[in-house]
Amino acid sequence: MNISIFEVSIRKEINIREISVALTYFFEFSDFNALSVDAFWELSEVMQEKSIGIRLEYNDVGFRTLAIFYCCFEVVGEVLAGFAKYLAENFEAEVAVGDYLHKADVVNDRFIIFQADGSRKFGFEKGDSDGFDVDVVD
Repeated sequence: MNISIFEVSIRKEINIREISVALTYFFEFSDFNALSVDAFWELSEVMQEKSIGIRLEYNDVGFRTLAIFYCCFEVVGEVLAGFAKYLAENFEAEVAVGDYLHKADVVNDRFIIFQADGSRKFGFEKGDSDGFDVDVVD
């Protein structure tokens, strides 16, 4: 069994309950288990296939919440973008994901930033921030 990891950065602080509800609603899983990553690793492989582990990290500046997800299915490309857009609209905050539209063989610090109104912008990671933040490019 393969475990996939995906992540989003949210401009404001969000707790695990809020993220769990958003995951369950967006992915339309009525019997879906969204739980802490520690609890996820304690599950059997059969239960892991029906669950998603969540790890949250917080910063005092920039994007306040980094949400890292562990699951047995791929969340990439347009699915990841749709989830990020949903979070931005639902939490009324910017949500950043790695720029999957830009094809590169290396990590390039490019991000897509979804706005609360559903629009998106592009930017690069700031190098001078104490936390994670993005400089938007026009």
